[in-house]
Amino acid sequence: MKTFASIIAASVAAMLLGGCGGASGASTSTDITVERGPLLYAAVTDAAGQQAQMRGYGVYRFAHAPLYPVTSVGGVIDVNRNNIIDAGDINATRLRLQTAEGDAATIVTSLAANAEIRTMLQQDFNLTEAQIFHETPSTDMRIAAISDEVYKYSVENNISDPSQLTLQTMETLRTRVAARIETYEAGNLDAGALEQAMVQSELSLQVMTQAQAQIMNALMQNRDVNESTPAVPDTTAASRLTDDQKYTLAYMWNEEKLAKDIYLALNDVWPNQVLYNIATRSETQHEAMVEALVEAYDINITDLDDYAERYSEAELRAFGPGAYGVPAVQALYGTLYAKGVRSAQDALEVGCMVEVTDINDLNEDIATAAGADDLVAVFESLRSGSYNHYWAFDNALKTMGVSEGCCILGETFCKTTDEYPSGQGGKH
Repeated sequence: MKTFASIIAASVAAMLLGGCGGASGASTSTDITVERGPLLYAAVTDAAGQQAQMRGYGVYRFAHAPLYPVTSVGGVIDVNRNNIIDAGDINATRLRLQTAEGDAATIVTSLAANAEIRTMLQQDFNLTEAQIFHETPSTDMRIAAISDEVYKYSVENNISDPSQLTLQTMETLRTRVAARIETYEAGNLDAGALEQAMVQSELSLQVMTQAQAQIMNALMQNRDVNESTPAVPDTTAASRLTDDQKYTLAYMWNEEKLAKDIYLALNDVWPNQVLYNIATRSETQHEAMVEALVEAYDINITDLDDYAERYSEAELRAFGPGAYGVPAVQALYGTLYAKGVRSAQDALEVGCMVEVTDINDLNEDIATAAGADDLVAVFESLRSGSYNHYWAFDNALKTMGVSEGCCILGETFCKTTDEYPSGQGGKH
C-alpha cells in the first residue's frame, strides 16, 4: 500500500515514568507544581507508579502522598500561562523533570538530583533547601533565572533531562547563570514575560501555530480535563475509521519515527544544522501530532492486518532509534542510512528524498482520510512542514556548492515553488 514511505513524524506526550526511592504511603492527597513554564498534559508519576491528575496551570494532584522521586515527562509548555494550548506554546514531548522531595518539579529540582550540583546551587547561587524544592520560576526570580539559562543550554545541546547535566557543565554555566540572576532580579518583569522574551529572542524553538494548537486541543478532548492520563479509549470512534485510514495512521507512526531517526543518525556522522533542526524541532512536533491520533483511535502500530489489536504506549517506547515494527520501514531505514553516511552531500540528498516521498504519500493520505476531519487537518499540516523541509535541504545543498540543489537527484526530486509552496522560505 505504501512504496518508498510517507516519512513524517510522531508522539503527543511521552508517557514514561521513572525512579525509585523516597517516602510515604499515607492517604493524604498531595499537589505538585510542574513548571518549565507551567506544563499541561504531562505524565506525572511517583516511584510506585501512582499517576497524578492535572488540576491546571501546571499543578498535578496525587490522590495519596507520593513515593519520591516524582517524575514528569512530556506535555506542552504553556508559555503565555493562560492554561490552554494555543499559538506560541511549545510541545515538550521529550522534556523530563523530577524532584526528590517537596511540592515542585522544575529544572532546579532536577539539577538537585546530583548532590554536587545541589551543593553548588546552595553555595554559588544562595538557594535554600526550601527554595530548591518548593519554589518555581513563577514564584521565585532566582529559580526562574537558573531554569531559563539551563533550559537554553539544554535546547542548544539537545538535552531533554536536566538531571543528566554534570557539575563540570554547570561550572561552565556559572557566569551565565549569575548574569541572568542579576538581570532578572534588577528588572520588573514577571517570570512569564521573561520566558516569552527568551523563547522569542534567544532560542530557535519551533512554537505552535494557531492551527497546530487547535489540532492539539481537539486531540486532547479525548482526555478528561482533570486527568493527565487518557480517558478510556472510545472504541466507537475507532470503528468510524475505514481500514485504509487505520492502516495509514499505523504505518505513518513508523515512518514519522524514521524521519526523525535518520536525520539524527546522519547528523551524528555529518553534523549539519539543517538535519539537526528539522529532526529536533519540526519532526518531533509532527511526531507528537500523529501519535496523538494513533492513541485517540486506539490503533496498534505493528499489526497492520488485525485492527482488533489496541494502542500500546509501552510497545511504541520499546522501539529504539532505527528500529521499527514494519519490515518495509525497517528496510527503508537501512537503505537511506547506507546512502547518507557516504558523504555530507549524500546526507542532505537523503533529506530531499525523504521529503518528496513524504509529500507524495501525504497527498494520497489526505484523499484516503476524506471524511475524518482531524486526520485531514494533521496531514495537511505535515505536508506544509515537508514543503519547507524540502527547500531547507535544497538551500543547504546549494550553500555547500551543489548548484542544482535537490535537482541533483533527477527529475523525480526536482521541484518548483509552484509545486512546493514554502511559507518560511526554507528557513528552519
